[in-house]
Amino acid sequence: MVELFNKDDFAGIASLYSPDATALPPGSAVVRGASAIEAMWKSMAEQVAI
Repeated sequence: MVELFNKDDFAGIASLYSPDATALPPGSAVVRGASAIEAMWKSMAEQVAI
């Protein structure tokens, strides 16, 4: 997962989740579904980009 994150491969990260997965990001609303989880990881990466 870290390798995928470092490559900005958010679709790859999403593929690690089941299609109906639920994520609970800290301080945010519940995220449901692989495509929404992909967008969540992309958003997180944008927030930590140097």
